[in-house]
Amino acid sequence: MRLIWKILPAVMLWLFSFQAFTQTNKIDSLKKLLSLAKDDSTKAEILYQLGLHHVRTDFKSARIYYDSVLKMVAGKKEFMRLEADVLLEIGNLNYERGNYPLSIEYYTKASEIYEVVGGRTKAMGLAA
Repeated sequence: MRLIWKILPAVMLWLFSFQAFTQTNKIDSLKKLLSLAKDDSTKAEILYQLGLHHVRTDFKSARIYYDSVLKMVAGKKEFMRLEADVLLEIGNLNYERGNYPLSIEYYTKASEIYEVVGGRTKAMGLAA
């Protein structure tokens, strides 16, 4: 029984370090794809994915990626769903940080866009 308590921490540490390595590996791959991307559609989607990968570990980086997406897609009809997805994620970031009034603003903006493009949102109970 004592042997288990000696081995268990080492196994847990190894598992968590493996997850961190995998996350870093995905981020590096996305950054490489971003440098190779030629069209705005691909760049915007990759930036969005980078934001998603930073949500739990680095709020500021996630927000920078999301803001970059919003700058790329602003006013472009073909990107309205992506814009709504990003606004929803920014709302989630603010909600998790306890900034509820700002999160409601972003949720409202996302909901309005979802109403225009139709369909359902994927989080926080918003539906259009």
